[in-house]
Amino acid sequence: MTAYFSYVGSLKGEGFEWDKTPASNTASNLPPRLVPANKLHDIGVSTLWVMGQVDDGHYVGRQLDWGAWGLKMTGAQLCALFGDAHEYAGELAALAAGETYVLVAAELW
Repeated sequence: MTAYFSYVGSLKGEGFEWDKTPASNTASNLPPRLVPANKLHDIGVSTLWVMGQVDDGHYVGRQLDWGAWGLKMTGAQLCALFGDAHEYAGELAALAAGETYVLVAAELW
């Protein structure tokens, strides 16, 4: 069974390029983590869900590296998606509503 991790990342960060086409063996094009800040914690979405959002045209998204996909979403969209009851609602609410972030989901193994 495949394990996933997911988080909200910044579009701005050293070593991350949104428009970079991933090589089949590339595992290093991930944006800097913002929410949850602890890399052992997860925001709760899978790569299949992210790919479905792209395929259905709900959000702009793309493959970031061999096992990671990302969606461009504003802080307001992220808050609306996860809602007030989500365990990271406070951290999500602290994001700038009009700024664009990356919702990342990736295969762990």
